[in-house]
Amino acid sequence: MMGMIKKAFKHINCKSFLLLYQALVMPHLDYAVSVWNPFLKQDINLIEKVQERATTMIKTLKHLSYEDRLVKLGLSSLEIRRIRDDLIQFFTTNTTTSTYYYFVILKI
Repeated sequence: MMGMIKKAFKHINCKSFLLLYQALVMPHLDYAVSVWNPFLKQDINLIEKVQERATTMIKTLKHLSYEDRLVKLGLSSLEIRRIRDDLIQFFTTNTTTSTYYYFVILKI
């Protein structure tokens, strides 16, 4: 997806980048994240590099560090987003199900 965006837009501003990134790339990175969430640091870094490379497409932000680019764009790191999504999933599971459901799952 990023390659297609890069070929289609030689010079892209922040607003256009955010629109395209959130519509085309983020859904692929967020799909079923609670299931495939990586726990090895090398895997986390590999996935994080996707967003890091994507944010370098904006010429006006290229000189900034990755963290500063995220702040300027109003994005959070993928690792933080995965942790947030895990917490949301945990909270949803714990508040919407009864204790009977846990016994059925655990077959106690």
